[in-house]
Amino acid sequence: MKKSVLIFSCLMLFITSGLHARHLDRSSKLNFSYVIYFSGDNSNVTQQTLVKLFSTSLRGFTFVEKFKRRQKNNHFAITVMDKDNSRYFIPSTQYLRHASLGLSVKHLQKLKQKPRLAYVSFFYNSGKGYSQLNRINKALHAIIQQYDAVIWDYSTRQMISSKAWQSLRLGGWQNGIPYVAGQINTHAYKKGKGFRIISMGQKKFGYPDIAIERFMWADRQYAGLLVNLLSQALVERAIEIQLGKFVMTMDKLTNKVFLKNIVGRMKVPLPKKITIAFRVVQRDKGDPDNRVLALDFRWKPGVNEKDRQHRYFVSLFKQDQRMDMVKNNNKEILAASKRAIKKLPSVRRRFNKGLAPGFVRVKASFKTMNGGVEYMWVQIVKWRGSSISGTLISSPVNIPAMKAGDKVKLRQSKVFDYVLRNPNGKIEGNESGKLIRKFRRR
Repeated sequence: MKKSVLIFSCLMLFITSGLHARHLDRSSKLNFSYVIYFSGDNSNVTQQTLVKLFSTSLRGFTFVEKFKRRQKNNHFAITVMDKDNSRYFIPSTQYLRHASLGLSVKHLQKLKQKPRLAYVSFFYNSGKGYSQLNRINKALHAIIQQYDAVIWDYSTRQMISSKAWQSLRLGGWQNGIPYVAGQINTHAYKKGKGFRIISMGQKKFGYPDIAIERFMWADRQYAGLLVNLLSQALVERAIEIQLGKFVMTMDKLTNKVFLKNIVGRMKVPLPKKITIAFRVVQRDKGDPDNRVLALDFRWKPGVNEKDRQHRYFVSLFKQDQRMDMVKNNNKEILAASKRAIKKLPSVRRRFNKGLAPGFVRVKASFKTMNGGVEYMWVQIVKWRGSSISGTLISSPVNIPAMKAGDKVKLRQSKVFDYVLRNPNGKIEGNESGKLIRKFRRR
């Protein structure tokens, strides 16, 4: 989940002429909470011990018995729970498969044994930088490392081991600026007829969390990249918190971790200027306790929202739209397609048993304007017998009358291959696609 960011040392902002962008303020008073899980020989840790450790590592923070939001000075509160820990979240093993970082089998077993919990809250004035957050991260790591404990981050909804905390929360800082992807999480899920993704954890920096709503599942990778990019840009102060449409100009990228993990993996460099539009939206159920800004695509040309989003992602991340040309008599590819076609009845049954739209897509043949064939991906919405209804997720090259986002109907006999995403995240299919990339005619 997590959450997959941009750091810029010098990004100038230009407000697009004729449009108004309304500025919002960064939150200066920050508060967030964690739960530390102690088990085994360390389950006897006391509040007094933890207060002493935090007071030593967090000079300038005062311990208070009761957390007070209106208190002016930097402070922290700790509540240690013994056997009666039902007030706090103890995640199931199934949940931890999707929301844990670095947890071993031993950790999972210990969590089943009613560990002692320490609920820790921090309140502080952020100032201009993020040094206080870094200090808190270090103080928490020292404790979970010393006691072989694990920690639940309320803002990101993740259970994290000491080793993972050190790598993500302490790694990637440069000149007082963090690699934001290591500090936050992203959560994508189905909502209505589309999908929604939101960042989780921007509250630590005083900034709103960012959401993209009603996008196609085929665009999930680009939606995640954009959320992380803008989250990093806010923390880097490359862009301001503002509503409306504006242009972000990127001159220099400074964070080496970001450059390696995100920018370095892109086949095509990001544009030097990126047009952004934000709007305030109401929090969805399960969203972080924070302000939420959603990307607004209404300014982008397109027949509907999904089409506008897809065009935007393609223009920003330079999705490769050229056709993959291979010989139509390639024996390996044709054999892979035959194997996929034989599995279609089983895939259809699994889809109709309850897999949500977006979990299955098929590659099907469509006639081009010159009488040829172009293969494109369709996200399945309905599959009855040999009739398939869905949403086109490819951008046609030689079929001007069609575009990504169109509703299409086709016969199962037109299917060349499929991709099935299981609820546990495992991907099946697209064997022919791997071979097409191998034999691609350049």
